[in-house]
Amino acid sequence: MPTALEAARKIDVSAVQTHNTYRDILELVEAARRYRFINVHTLPCWTKELAGLLKDLPDVFVGAPVGFPGGGHTTAVKLLEAERLLSDGVQEMD
Repeated sequence: MPTALEAARKIDVSAVQTHNTYRDILELVEAARRYRFINVHTLPCWTKELAGLLKDLPDVFVGAPVGFPGGGHTTAVKLLEAERLLSDGVQEMD
């Protein structure tokens, strides 16, 4: 039976809906800080902010989706989005 920490290290948490606010992201970061979830995912527009909020938690990773929500973007658009996410501090892309 895994410990709570071992289980948390396998859980991604996210606020990737358009109605998610900065307050939602702060709550996710606090939950990640408390429980040590492995990844926190937000929409790409929040990635840079999220990276700053997680900078003192090296074992909790910054995540964001690419081509979200439908995945119908062209490869070129997805590559541009991925490059921007990397420059904004993403460590995990879906």
